[in-house]
Amino acid sequence: MHAQCTTGDYRTLHQELREPLRQQARDRLTTAEGKALYQKRQCTIEPIWGNMKFNKNFKMFSLRGKKKVNGEFSLLSIAENILKLFNTSFKLQVA
Repeated sequence: MHAQCTTGDYRTLHQELREPLRQQARDRLTTAEGKALYQKRQCTIEPIWGNMKFNKNFKMFSLRGKKKVNGEFSLLSIAENILKLFNTSFKLQVA
């Protein structure tokens, strides 16, 4: 890879320790079985985390300590569930 990335003699390339694990996961996901499993996962749990992280801009916890973090996450989960219930019931009333 050195020849592809640089022409200098003194530059070095470092591979992160977790890169082989990432490549192993990539290889698993490119198989037919891996694609089917990932497709199933996308419609079950992934949208919830994506919504919390990107749409709600929840990147990190505000409080410290396991008990406080659990409380903060519980509030976030309750808000997410209430919003789901509201959206579901609102769509039923409008239709």
